[in-house]
Amino acid sequence: MRESVKWFALLLMLCAFWGCASNKGELISEPTAAVRSDVKIRVADVSNDTGKLFDVDVIGLLWNGLEDGLKKRGMLAAGPSGDAPLQIKAHVLKYKKGNAIGRTLLPVGFSTVLYVRAELIQGATVLASAETKRDISFGEGAFARGMWKKVFEEVGEDLVKQLTRKI
Repeated sequence: MRESVKWFALLLMLCAFWGCASNKGELISEPTAAVRSDVKIRVADVSNDTGKLFDVDVIGLLWNGLEDGLKKRGMLAAGPSGDAPLQIKAHVLKYKKGNAIGRTLLPVGFSTVLYVRAELIQGATVLASAETKRDISFGEGAFARGMWKKVFEEVGEDLVKQLTRKI
């Protein structure tokens, strides 16, 4: 009898921890206005401002995430760089790859975190700026091994949505 009570209590604690885990990301999910497909934007620069080297290409992954976000809106400039009057420059401020198995089992220490700031620039003028942070924590993406890649796609999409909102 005691053994089953212990197992039930353990299961109840795990469910409580799992239920308390939430997406702490600050991704904005507002309805977007009609997108102007006549405006073309290119990704001009992505920099790693963390001062750390990672075992993944944070610059390339974010660059691709931003370009994919622009493609979905029909705003990605094709051709030479001089064709697009608008440019996006992004800065990775914080990145932590995390661990899928650890994130599934423990509530702290294994989160995947990406924090990025970006500007929409025309010539020397900053038209818009945006920041977004995505945090994949305990219980989220249970045993999903590629969440550290998906976070770049989500952040890129959110930044494009924020930057192009007022165009």
